[in-house]
Amino acid sequence: MADQVANTGLKVVNGDVVGDDTLFPWEPYPEDWSIDDAVWGYGAPISALTINDNQIKVTVTPGEAEGKPATVTLDPDVPYYKLDASVTTGGKKSESAVQMERMPGGKVLRIYGSIAVDAQPDVEEVAIQDPAEYAAVAFKTMLAARGIQVTGKARAQHRISNDAEWFMQASTQPVADLIQRAPLTVAPAGEKVLASHVSPPLEENLVVTNKVSQNLHAELFLRHLGLTVLGDGSTAQGARVVRAFLTGSVGIDPDDFVFFDGSGLSGHDLVTPRAAAKLLQYATTQPWFADWKRSLPIGGEDGTLAERFPKAPLKDHLFAKTGTLSEARALSGYLECASGKTVIFSIMVGNHTPRTHDDRDTMDKIVAAIAETN
Repeated sequence: MADQVANTGLKVVNGDVVGDDTLFPWEPYPEDWSIDDAVWGYGAPISALTINDNQIKVTVTPGEAEGKPATVTLDPDVPYYKLDASVTTGGKKSESAVQMERMPGGKVLRIYGSIAVDAQPDVEEVAIQDPAEYAAVAFKTMLAARGIQVTGKARAQHRISNDAEWFMQASTQPVADLIQRAPLTVAPAGEKVLASHVSPPLEENLVVTNKVSQNLHAELFLRHLGLTVLGDGSTAQGARVVRAFLTGSVGIDPDDFVFFDGSGLSGHDLVTPRAAAKLLQYATTQPWFADWKRSLPIGGEDGTLAERFPKAPLKDHLFAKTGTLSEARALSGYLECASGKTVIFSIMVGNHTPRTHDDRDTMDKIVAAIAETN
């Protein structure tokens, strides 16, 4: 986009570079998101102006010898976070332990610990504190690199919600219809577009979201639902549209679920296996089912199931979505059995023993038993 602007011949911007994310109200974190999740890419804040999936790749590389400081690099290399790095290089085959911390609302990224001299670089995805502000800083930096002077600063413009209605009350109100509103205009009348970026088609985005469990994209889907159906891109209105669809179109019992976000990171989210299975069955009756099924991870092949179900008869015959949150785990989807039948299943486990995989192993055995007996 900076190249597009430079190609117009523009030389000076008299004013600020503004990252405007007012398409949605500024609600970066839904209710009951864990505070430690906010540091990492999978817990990145939700913003109508999204850049680089609202995360930065941080790479810690050991020094050339024991005792030397490790090297820390950021990608993209944008002057946004202040680094406070104190990672030392340990001896050969020593234990590596690198920690990354950022105070809520802060821009100091503290990285400390040690990494063995013969270890592979430690690569982590760290969340961007304010994506709209970061986008403005990045764009201003890129404009300057192309010889375009900006007289002002880089800043964000947010829209703070004044809706004091309780989330549960707002998200459970009935919806008159689920008709999409008129598409949004690219720019207000009288304004000139100097550069633009068009997203991939929705179907491609859905594949990425489901295959790798991309939380941010799921959250953006939710807010776009609220915006396109109800004219309000808030979390509550997005959840309201989802509830209306699941109870009205799909016929799921209203008491079988409650959603406070789009990704499932909220500890307040509740859902029964019965509800998940009913939604999966409903999908089989829809014209978009084949596209939907292709978006799911395939056992032993890709996404979050690439390392699970690696052998016949389950390999390539399981299409399912994983779910993981603290000590909860889930797997729901479609299983093609040797008989030719396709079985819909949903397995959910809550409060398993921390740092163990016994529940996942048991879930996999259940799936194998379903395939064997059908």
